[in-house]
Amino acid sequence: MRGVAALGIVLALVVMVVVLGRGKQTPPPGVPATPGGPSAVQPQPTGQGGIVVQSAVKVVVECENYESIEDKEPKSGHVVMKKGQASMGETIGYLEIPEGWIKTCGMEEDKGHPGTLPGKATYSIDLPREDTYYVFLRAKWYDSCGNSVYFRVDEGDWYPIDDTEGKIDEATYKWAWHPLREAGDPRELKLSAGKHTLTLAIKEDGPLLDKLLIATDATPPAQDSVRP
Repeated sequence: MRGVAALGIVLALVVMVVVLGRGKQTPPPGVPATPGGPSAVQPQPTGQGGIVVQSAVKVVVECENYESIEDKEPKSGHVVMKKGQASMGETIGYLEIPEGWIKTCGMEEDKGHPGTLPGKATYSIDLPREDTYYVFLRAKWYDSCGNSVYFRVDEGDWYPIDDTEGKIDEATYKWAWHPLREAGDPRELKLSAGKHTLTLAIKEDGPLLDKLLIATDATPPAQDSVRP
């Protein structure tokens, strides 16, 4: 009898262990834990399939809202940059490079040397992250001899922004977005997060400069759009 009783106790203990073991199993991924049971820690998705999706960065600078400006030819005091306004369904401000001053001041030979001509405007921006950025300038070129400016970031190289976007004929242009290009393609600028200084400098006279757009998207704004 004692042997039977002992066997019965052993069997009862085995059953109890099995039942308790089953009760402590961790649910498979995606199945919530039962109330009172152990918690199943699920990884938080960062995007579909675990891919991190970052929103595009878009920084717009009004050209007339400069931080600093060199707006006169030092020797003569001739105005080489000035603010202006135009109405296009709404009033917009722009930075004007008056036509004809380069010839008046006898500086035609300096046109091909970046940063040599007087006339520069600087702007401060703060980028949220390190990334590849693209630059677009909304401007109205004066004519086929007044369809460019120089641009640079911080103390880097000067790049020309020059094209025939917005051209109606040799002497007439309309407002358009002008990409900063390299060999016909949008120029990639690798920029760090944080503060940067942008500079626009005179290359030719006559243009009206409305906005700068610095974006992680290489697609230019619609040519007839006032706001990107």
